[in-house]
Amino acid sequence: MKEQSLFAFLDGWQPAAAREAEDVERMVYDDPPSALIRSRKWLEGIVGWLLKEEGVVDVYENLAERTRALKREGIITEPIFDAMEQLRLEGNKAAHQNGYGTVEESLRTHRHLYQLAVWWTEVYGSADFQAPPYRHPPVNRGVDTAEIERVIIRALDEKLNSMESVLNRHRQPATATVVQTAKPKTITDSTSFSLTGYLREQGLEWIDKRKSGGTLWVVGGWELNKVLFPLKERKIYFRFTPKGGRATHRQPSWYLMNKKTDGF
Repeated sequence: MKEQSLFAFLDGWQPAAAREAEDVERMVYDDPPSALIRSRKWLEGIVGWLLKEEGVVDVYENLAERTRALKREGIITEPIFDAMEQLRLEGNKAAHQNGYGTVEESLRTHRHLYQLAVWWTEVYGSADFQAPPYRHPPVNRGVDTAEIERVIIRALDEKLNSMESVLNRHRQPATATVVQTAKPKTITDSTSFSLTGYLREQGLEWIDKRKSGGTLWVVGGWELNKVLFPLKERKIYFRFTPKGGRATHRQPSWYLMNKKTDGF
Protein backbone atom coordinates (compact mmCIF):
# COMPACT_ATOMS: atom_id res chain seq x y z
CA MET A 1 0.00 0.00 0.00
CA LYS A 2 1.26 3.44 -0.92
CA GLU A 3 2.52 5.44 2.07
CA GLN A 4 0.57 8.61 2.75
CA SER A 5 2.38 11.85 2.08
CA LEU A 6 3.74 13.78 5.05
CA PHE A 7 1.78 16.75 3.74
CA ALA A 8 -1.61 15.03 3.59
CA PHE A 9 -2.83 17.28 6.41
CA LEU A 10 -2.85 20.21 3.97
CA ASP A 11 -5.34 18.48 1.71
CA GLY A 12 -8.38 19.37 3.79
CA TRP A 13 -7.91 23.13 3.52
CA GLN A 14 -5.15 23.80 0.97
CA PRO A 15 -5.40 20.97 -1.60
CA ALA A 16 -3.32 22.73 -4.27
CA ALA A 17 -0.48 23.30 -1.80
CA ALA A 18 -0.77 19.70 -0.67
CA ARG A 19 -0.34 18.45 -4.25
CA GLU A 20 2.69 20.66 -4.81
CA ALA A 21 4.34 19.52 -1.58
CA GLU A 22 3.70 15.89 -2.49
CA ASP A 23 5.36 16.50 -5.87
CA VAL A 24 8.42 17.85 -4.07
CA GLU A 25 8.46 14.79 -1.84
CA ARG A 26 8.62 12.49 -4.86
CA MET A 27 11.60 14.40 -6.27
CA VAL A 28 13.78 14.55 -3.15
CA TYR A 29 15.95 11.53 -4.07
CA ASP A 30 15.43 11.23 -7.82
CA ASP A 31 15.76 14.88 -8.85
CA PRO A 32 17.09 17.13 -6.05
CA PRO A 33 17.47 20.26 -8.24
CA SER A 34 13.82 20.05 -9.26
CA ALA A 35 12.81 19.51 -5.62
CA LEU A 36 14.57 22.75 -4.69
CA ILE A 37 12.98 24.70 -7.54
CA ARG A 38 9.49 23.35 -6.84
CA SER A 39 9.87 24.11 -3.13
CA ARG A 40 10.54 27.73 -4.01
CA LYS A 41 7.42 27.74 -6.18
CA TRP A 42 5.45 26.33 -3.23
CA LEU A 43 6.82 29.15 -1.08
CA GLU A 44 5.65 31.75 -3.60
CA GLY A 45 2.13 30.39 -3.20
CA ILE A 46 2.06 30.53 0.59
CA VAL A 47 3.64 34.01 0.70
CA GLY A 48 1.05 35.30 -1.75
CA TRP A 49 -1.71 33.71 0.32
CA LEU A 50 -0.40 35.32 3.52
CA LEU A 51 -0.20 38.78 1.96
CA LYS A 52 -3.80 38.52 0.77
CA GLU A 53 -5.11 36.98 4.00
CA GLU A 54 -3.47 39.65 6.15
CA GLY A 55 -4.50 42.52 3.90
CA VAL A 56 -0.99 43.56 2.88
CA VAL A 57 -1.01 45.33 -0.49
CA ASP A 58 1.42 43.50 -2.77
CA VAL A 59 3.53 46.24 -4.31
CA TYR A 60 6.74 44.22 -4.17
CA GLU A 61 8.83 43.16 -7.14
CA ASN A 62 10.11 39.79 -5.97
CA LEU A 63 9.80 37.02 -3.41
CA ALA A 64 12.61 38.38 -1.22
CA GLU A 65 10.80 41.69 -0.77
CA ARG A 66 7.50 39.92 -0.05
CA THR A 67 8.95 37.72 2.69
CA ARG A 68 10.68 40.72 4.25
CA ALA A 69 7.35 42.56 4.20
CA LEU A 70 5.70 39.70 6.09
CA LYS A 71 8.42 39.85 8.71
CA ARG A 72 8.29 43.64 8.93
CA GLU A 73 4.51 43.58 9.44
CA GLY A 74 4.88 41.04 12.25
CA ILE A 75 2.98 38.36 10.35
CA ILE A 76 5.82 35.84 10.51
CA THR A 77 8.38 35.27 13.24
CA GLU A 78 12.15 35.14 12.81
CA PRO A 79 12.33 31.31 12.61
CA ILE A 80 9.59 31.20 9.95
CA PHE A 81 11.34 33.94 7.99
CA ASP A 82 14.60 31.95 8.20
CA ALA A 83 12.90 28.82 6.86
CA MET A 84 11.38 30.81 4.01
CA GLU A 85 14.76 32.31 3.18
CA GLN A 86 16.32 28.86 2.96
CA LEU A 87 13.66 27.70 0.49
CA ARG A 88 14.02 30.86 -1.56
CA LEU A 89 17.83 30.82 -1.71
CA GLU A 90 18.16 27.12 -2.41
CA GLY A 91 15.52 27.36 -5.13
CA ASN A 92 17.36 30.28 -6.72
CA LYS A 93 20.65 28.38 -6.75
CA ALA A 94 19.05 25.32 -8.32
CA ALA A 95 17.37 27.44 -10.98
CA HIS A 96 20.47 29.44 -11.95
CA GLN A 97 23.44 27.15 -11.22
CA ASN A 98 23.66 24.17 -13.53
CA GLY A 99 23.89 20.93 -11.54
CA TYR A 100 23.25 22.52 -8.15
CA GLY A 101 21.31 20.37 -5.71
CA THR A 102 22.24 17.22 -3.79
CA VAL A 103 20.06 14.77 -1.90
CA GLU A 104 21.32 16.27 1.33
CA GLU A 105 20.20 19.74 0.23
CA SER A 106 16.81 18.50 -0.95
CA LEU A 107 16.28 16.73 2.39
CA ARG A 108 16.95 19.97 4.24
CA THR A 109 14.49 21.71 1.95
CA HIS A 110 11.92 18.99 2.63
CA ARG A 111 12.28 19.66 6.36
CA HIS A 112 11.81 23.41 5.88
CA LEU A 113 8.74 22.70 3.77
CA TYR A 114 7.32 20.61 6.60
CA GLN A 115 8.01 23.32 9.21
CA LEU A 116 6.25 25.96 7.13
CA ALA A 117 3.29 23.71 6.31
CA VAL A 118 2.80 22.87 9.99
CA TRP A 119 3.07 26.51 11.06
CA TRP A 120 0.65 27.59 8.33
CA THR A 121 -1.94 25.01 9.38
CA GLU A 122 -1.57 25.64 13.11
CA VAL A 123 -1.99 29.40 12.70
CA TYR A 124 -4.58 29.60 9.91
CA GLY A 125 -6.05 26.12 9.53
CA SER A 126 -7.99 23.83 11.85
CA ALA A 127 -8.05 24.73 15.54
CA ASP A 128 -7.67 21.08 16.62
CA PHE A 129 -4.87 20.27 14.17
CA GLN A 130 -2.25 17.87 15.47
CA ALA A 131 0.96 17.94 13.43
CA PRO A 132 2.30 14.56 12.31
CA PRO A 133 5.85 13.81 13.41
CA TYR A 134 8.46 14.61 10.81
CA ARG A 135 9.75 11.76 8.68
CA HIS A 136 11.94 11.69 5.62
CA PRO A 137 10.35 10.71 2.30
CA PRO A 138 10.17 6.99 1.50
CA VAL A 139 13.07 5.79 -0.64
CA ASN A 140 12.03 5.02 -4.20
CA ARG A 141 12.93 1.85 -6.01
CA GLY A 142 16.10 2.04 -8.07
CA VAL A 143 17.74 4.52 -5.72
CA ASP A 144 21.00 3.66 -3.96
CA THR A 145 19.40 2.86 -0.60
CA ALA A 146 22.64 2.55 1.32
CA GLU A 147 23.83 5.95 0.16
CA ILE A 148 20.47 7.52 0.93
CA GLU A 149 20.54 6.12 4.45
CA ARG A 150 23.98 7.61 5.01
CA VAL A 151 22.75 10.98 3.83
CA ILE A 152 19.65 10.77 6.01
CA ILE A 153 21.68 9.97 9.10
CA ARG A 154 24.11 12.78 8.42
CA ALA A 155 21.57 15.36 7.25
CA LEU A 156 18.69 14.68 9.60
CA ASP A 157 20.26 13.39 12.81
CA GLU A 158 22.98 16.04 12.84
CA LYS A 159 22.28 19.08 10.68
CA LEU A 160 18.49 19.16 10.82
CA ASN A 161 18.34 18.52 14.55
CA SER A 162 20.98 21.20 15.06
CA MET A 163 18.98 23.56 12.88
CA GLU A 164 15.87 22.93 14.98
CA SER A 165 17.79 23.81 18.14
CA VAL A 166 18.97 27.06 16.58
CA LEU A 167 15.44 27.98 15.54
CA ASN A 168 14.14 27.25 19.04
CA ARG A 169 16.78 29.51 20.59
CA HIS A 170 15.71 32.36 18.32
CA ARG A 171 12.04 32.25 19.31
CA GLN A 172 11.32 35.52 21.08
CA PRO A 173 9.32 35.27 24.32
CA ALA A 174 6.61 37.83 24.95
CA THR A 175 7.94 38.57 28.43
CA ALA A 176 11.04 37.66 30.36
CA THR A 177 9.07 35.37 32.68
CA VAL A 178 7.27 33.31 30.07
CA VAL A 179 10.24 31.17 29.05
CA GLN A 180 11.10 30.42 32.66
CA THR A 181 7.61 29.53 33.87
CA ALA A 182 5.62 28.46 30.81
CA LYS A 183 5.89 24.70 31.08
CA PRO A 184 3.31 22.37 29.53
CA LYS A 185 1.64 19.88 31.82
CA THR A 186 -1.01 17.20 31.68
CA ILE A 187 -4.37 18.82 32.29
CA THR A 188 -6.78 15.91 32.05
CA ASP A 189 -6.08 14.50 35.48
CA SER A 190 -8.51 16.74 37.35
CA THR A 191 -12.31 16.86 37.32
CA SER A 192 -12.36 20.59 38.13
CA PHE A 193 -10.48 22.91 35.84
CA SER A 194 -10.01 26.67 35.73
CA LEU A 195 -8.62 28.14 32.55
CA THR A 196 -7.44 31.31 34.24
CA GLY A 197 -5.97 29.22 37.04
CA TYR A 198 -4.04 27.20 34.47
CA LEU A 199 -2.77 30.34 32.77
CA ARG A 200 -1.74 31.74 36.15
CA GLU A 201 0.19 28.57 36.98
CA GLN A 202 2.07 28.90 33.71
CA GLY A 203 3.05 32.48 34.50
CA LEU A 204 1.21 33.91 31.49
CA GLU A 205 -0.34 37.33 30.96
CA TRP A 206 -3.96 37.29 29.83
CA ILE A 207 -6.77 39.78 29.21
CA ASP A 208 -10.32 38.49 29.71
CA LYS A 209 -12.97 40.39 27.76
CA ARG A 210 -15.61 37.66 27.85
CA LYS A 211 -17.97 39.43 30.26
CA SER A 212 -18.23 42.38 27.88
CA GLY A 213 -18.91 40.16 24.86
CA GLY A 214 -15.29 39.80 23.77
CA THR A 215 -12.84 36.96 24.14
CA LEU A 216 -9.93 35.96 26.33
CA TRP A 217 -6.48 36.93 25.07
CA VAL A 218 -3.14 35.48 26.11
CA VAL A 219 -0.23 37.81 25.40
CA GLY A 220 2.80 36.10 23.91
CA GLY A 221 4.47 34.78 20.80
CA TRP A 222 4.33 31.53 18.90
CA GLU A 223 6.41 29.75 21.54
CA LEU A 224 3.31 29.59 23.79
CA ASN A 225 1.91 26.79 21.59
CA LYS A 226 3.63 24.35 23.97
CA VAL A 227 1.43 25.65 26.80
CA LEU A 228 -1.83 26.36 24.97
CA PHE A 229 -2.06 23.40 22.60
CA PRO A 230 -2.45 20.88 25.47
CA LEU A 231 -5.73 22.64 26.27
CA LYS A 232 -7.18 20.99 23.17
CA GLU A 233 -7.58 17.90 25.36
CA ARG A 234 -10.36 19.86 27.09
CA LYS A 235 -11.81 21.22 23.83
CA ILE A 236 -10.34 24.64 24.59
CA TYR A 237 -8.87 26.16 21.45
CA PHE A 238 -6.60 29.16 21.05
CA ARG A 239 -5.41 30.68 17.79
CA PHE A 240 -2.29 32.77 17.35
CA THR A 241 -2.30 36.16 15.64
CA PRO A 242 1.04 37.95 15.17
CA LYS A 243 -0.64 41.36 15.26
CA GLY A 244 -2.70 40.66 18.36
CA GLY A 245 -5.83 42.70 18.94
CA ARG A 246 -6.93 46.05 20.31
CA ALA A 247 -7.08 44.59 23.81
CA THR A 248 -3.42 43.53 23.63
CA HIS A 249 -2.28 46.79 21.99
CA ARG A 250 -1.37 44.82 18.85
CA GLN A 251 1.20 42.69 20.63
CA PRO A 252 1.55 39.09 19.35
CA SER A 253 -1.19 37.19 21.16
CA TRP A 254 -3.49 34.16 21.24
CA TYR A 255 -7.28 34.45 21.38
CA LEU A 256 -9.78 31.95 22.74
CA MET A 257 -11.88 30.54 19.90
CA ASN A 258 -14.59 28.79 21.91
CA LYS A 259 -18.01 30.41 21.71
CA LYS A 260 -19.25 28.68 24.84
CA THR A 261 -17.14 29.44 27.87
CA ASP A 262 -19.18 27.69 30.58
CA GLY A 263 -16.98 25.63 32.85
CA PHE A 264 -13.73 27.47 32.16
